[in-house]
Formats: sequence, C-alpha cells, structure tokens
Amino acid sequence: MNEETSNYQKYNSKNKLKQIMIKRFQEKLLKLLENENKNTSILDAGCGEGFIADYIYNNTKIKNITGIDINKDSLDFASSINKKIKYKKDDIYKLSFKDKQFDIVMTLEVLEHLDNPKKALKEIIRVAKKKLIISVPNEPYFSLGNLLSLKNVCRLGNPPDHINRWSKNKFERFINNEINNKYKTTVFTSFSWTIIVIEK
Repeated sequence: MNEETSNYQKYNSKNKLKQIMIKRFQEKLLKLLENENKNTSILDAGCGEGFIADYIYNNTKIKNITGIDINKDSLDFASSINKKIKYKKDDIYKLSFKDKQFDIVMTLEVLEHLDNPKKALKEIIRVAKKKLIISVPNEPYFSLGNLLSLKNVCRLGNPPDHINRWSKNKFERFINNEINNKYKTTVFTSFSWTIIVIEK
C-alpha cells in the first residue's frame, strides 16, 4: 500500500483539528444518506483507500457499495479493510458501467485532482440514476487549514496534487454550467469542503 497518498495521510492524520473536520464531513454525508435503504446502490468514484465507503457501510443501511479508483495499491488496501464492498480498478473518464447503473454516485475530493473535471463529471452523471454527491475543497479555507497545521507552508497551504481550486460559489457555477441547469442542485458546506448534491 502506498502510504504517501494524500487521502491516506488525511484519514490517518494525528492532527486533532483535521480529525474533527473529517468527522464533521462524515456526519454530513450520513445526513445526506439517512433516507436511503439497504437496496440503494452506491458508486464511490475515486474511492482511494476506501475510508468513506467503509464508513458508510458501517453507519447506514446501505450495503450495496462499489468503489473504483485508478490506483491498484489503494484498492488493495480498501479491500483489506472491508471485504464486503466491491472494488475494481476503473477510469473515471470512461467508466465501465451502464447508464444509470447506480442509484447514487459519490465523487468526494476527486475533481480537484483531475486535468479534465468536466469529462469526469459527464461520466459520473451518466452512470447515476437518482443522485450525485460531489465534494471538493472549499478554497481558500482548505489551504488556510493546511497552513494552520503547518502543511504545504511553502505553497501557502495548497496541496501539490490539487490542479483545480474552487471557492463554494465558483464550484457551484462550474457544476450548474456543466449540467446546464438540467437537474436540481443543492449546496452544502462542511468546513473546509463544498458538497453539492445533484438530483436527476
């Protein structure tokens, strides 16, 4: 397992402030999923080491969860912490799933890493039947949080693997421009993340 991924480091951080922020983020996700039942299918697109998928599996009724990622080492680790979740290597730009195959598609802290977030967004919308839950760091607060924890100081808190930087309003505009107001969107925040729910 590559313990150098930013996702692995985040979920294993000893920083108390970061632990609190992650816990609040997880609790917000549970609120967004509280009305779902055991038959709800979820795709965690860009699941990394599977920390969120495992958290949802253990704290909701939802058991039909599939996680995909491009990093095989991360997927191997994810499988080791929860063997009841289905994991496979796949490309978010060209997902190997049918249209509307999953009730819910989650893409959490993924789009900021991508060269072409528009293409990825189109793909996750394609395979979602009812709803999408998408989160990205809320800038500049995310970088400020890093600075306060003395991380990425020479980059003013901005992680080197973040290609895209969105404020809440800028990310909301990005999403609405791409979906052309075709679907209902609802915006939430959980310091220091922006969460947008798209309902089809």
